[in-house]
Amino acid sequence: MNREQKKSVVQSFHEALSQQSLVVVMKQVGLSAKESGDFRRLARQEGAKVQVVKNTLAKISVESTSHQPLQGFLKGPTLLVFSQDAVTAAKVAVGFCKKINQKTTLVGGVLDGKVVEPLKIEYLSSLPSQDVLRAQILSTLVQPAKGLLGTLQEPFASVVRLIQGVCEKSPIH
Repeated sequence: MNREQKKSVVQSFHEALSQQSLVVVMKQVGLSAKESGDFRRLARQEGAKVQVVKNTLAKISVESTSHQPLQGFLKGPTLLVFSQDAVTAAKVAVGFCKKINQKTTLVGGVLDGKVVEPLKIEYLSSLPSQDVLRAQILSTLVQPAKGLLGTLQEPFASVVRLIQGVCEKSPIH
């Protein structure tokens, strides 16, 4: 890789990282091309990204970002998993580590500029995603309105049922 290609890699990786809230570093040893491809596909489906970058280029990329503490994790063969939603990156990384338990391990990560240990990443992976939390909040907000609407409609529905019952029993029908 020549100097211009390295600058391009550093620039694109810097831009990608600057938009992420969580970056997880994983050690990988003996991961096959198929397993790596499956991991990338799984991450993409979940809304995360997996990237392998030379450690020296990754260290340069994170220098002026909130992910600068990553530099301490970048030793040996590493995979970086990141997403805008911290829970998604954690779920993808932890899920893959459990699936391929001998070949990958969590090293740590950085969440909004703070170092995150592997245990905290595992805890993050157990939380619901932002979309699920939004749905839960929305249903919590909508439920009282549904109850109020049912309460307001009930007297009118009773009158309608009464009239319907009278109409069915009347001989004019």
